[in-house]
Amino acid sequence: MARTHVVTRFAAFGGVLLLTACTTSAPPPDMAQDFESGSATITASTGSAGSAAPGYVLAGAAFSGLIEFDEQDGRPVILYRHAVDGAPSLVAELDPERSWLSDGVRRFEGVSDRGVPVEVELLSGVCRAGGRDHARFAQVRAGRLSYEGCAREIGPRVRWSEALPRYLEPIEACLEASRSSAMASLRTAGPARVIHARGEAGAPVIRFQFGEAGRWDCRAGESRPQWSVVAADAPDQPGEADPVYAPGRPPAAGDGCYLWEHVRGPDGAVIGALGDDVCAGVGVGAPASLAGLP
Repeated sequence: MARTHVVTRFAAFGGVLLLTACTTSAPPPDMAQDFESGSATITASTGSAGSAAPGYVLAGAAFSGLIEFDEQDGRPVILYRHAVDGAPSLVAELDPERSWLSDGVRRFEGVSDRGVPVEVELLSGVCRAGGRDHARFAQVRAGRLSYEGCAREIGPRVRWSEALPRYLEPIEACLEASRSSAMASLRTAGPARVIHARGEAGAPVIRFQFGEAGRWDCRAGESRPQWSVVAADAPDQPGEADPVYAPGRPPAAGDGCYLWEHVRGPDGAVIGALGDDVCAGVGVGAPASLAGLP
């Protein structure tokens, strides 16, 4: 029971704390960059070194938004700023809504500085705006008004899954090749999990893990995907397994120690799930940050 309680607490706050651990010298992002949005913009706040705070930028046809993660007195703090043309901006402190665990949607809720109820939903998936694909959909409710758009991750350590939309076709090509080759025997070792994706010499390279059968790289973009084993002592790619991607039908909630967030295609259909290992602490940040949380 005690372990279950700890895992639940990690699950509720893991997606928040994974963004709070580092600093960077990158310039603050322009809220409207790479999005089809109105002229209402918000600039991300900066720390003492002029670094952008970790979080998400949101934008749609009628709004811009900014989620920033911080820590105050040992507890995580989520600040949201919302701008609409011709209206005063809103600032709200949000809390993760625990019910998002039940259907793989990341939700936050709170009340603005002017007493307006604010709810934000982030859904991982292929959200198309500004001529490119972004890694999540965004829905915001501020009082009686609703807004829709896309969101992208910002901050000191943007995870490899932020580029997932452009690797979905190579992932499927690799999986298809694995069903009709010597790799088929590996599929009995466990479900396919994508633990990293990168570009190398002009071709996508997808790193898979099949149960306990080790790591395998699939080089796609050629006449036929080429598989190679990754040596056990080979160093991890930056951010490897943080998170993991399970293509196809999402695992059941609470499967293993993973917190699963659904991934949707451009048409809204669920095409897989992203998992954070909340037991091992991968992608969660310092466990000490949870001190004093309910």
